[in-house]
Amino acid sequence: MSSWVGGRGPGVWVCRGHREDRLGYKLWLIEHRYVTHTNVQGVFALTVALLAELRAAADAADPARVINIGSIDGLRAPSLENYSYSASKAAVHMLTRHPAKRLDGGITGCN
Repeated sequence: MSSWVGGRGPGVWVCRGHREDRLGYKLWLIEHRYVTHTNVQGVFALTVALLAELRAAADAADPARVINIGSIDGLRAPSLENYSYSASKAAVHMLTRHPAKRLDGGITGCN
């Protein structure tokens, strides 16, 4: 759990079980951006970029597949204080479910 304490004046960000100043919160936002970019945007961009090749290589006997690697931390609250990682892995799970439901006639699978 996290929250901002301090109102208008100097305050602290309470996160990961200890107090951090505003700089600590800003550093967490930067970390979150990089983790999200790699784990979520990277998965989506690569899938979109390769979709035409996957469709061209697929046939009914041997469908093309997209296999995304998630994490159990994307399904449950992890024991470690890795908020960005677990949130990004939950997003990977959803980015896997959406295309699996929508891809052309089941020829290209996503799991």
